[in-house]
Amino acid sequence: NNCVGIGNHKFFLLFIFYTCISCAYSMSLILARFFNCVGSHSHHRRDGPHCLDEPVHLLNIVGLVVESLLFGLFTSCMMVD
Repeated sequence: NNCVGIGNHKFFLLFIFYTCISCAYSMSLILARFFNCVGSHSHHRRDGPHCLDEPVHLLNIVGLVVESLLFGLFTSCMMVD
């Protein structure tokens, strides 16, 4: 089962590496937004950002974290293999 040819191996590994890097970057952005929203709710400011007012916002963050983790784990396993 040799689906990646020898001439395309370099480009395949670069694609996997860049995908893994983008997953790590998106995970860091998601975590920064989550901690920013949790920190703004702890001060009870009325003029601050309304990040987690609706359950849909929290569901969106959780979905993005799961997606980023799955793609990150898959691409890191592909790089090691």
